[in-house]
Amino acid sequence: MLRKQKVLVASLITAAVVVTLGLLLGWEWGAGVLIGLGAGLGTWIGVRSGNKHAKETDEYREQWLNKRAKRQQPGQTSPESLDSDNPGN
Repeated sequence: MLRKQKVLVASLITAAVVVTLGLLLGWEWGAGVLIGLGAGLGTWIGVRSGNKHAKETDEYREQWLNKRAKRQQPGQTSPESLDSDNPGN
């Protein structure tokens, strides 16, 4: 999990690098580095966030399927099979 402290530290380091390069090499270099780091960090943060959300969704889906399987008794037929047996309904 990406913590707020890690994001804050990454942001401060990025700002320090951009300002340093801006002062030493010119603001065009600083802006280029800022855009590059923003694209890289944004992608990295987005992927980690998306993976976390997908994992939570998968866990919820497994819990829901397990609850559904427990509710349905072994000798009981499912509503889907009843519909296929009576095509006239």
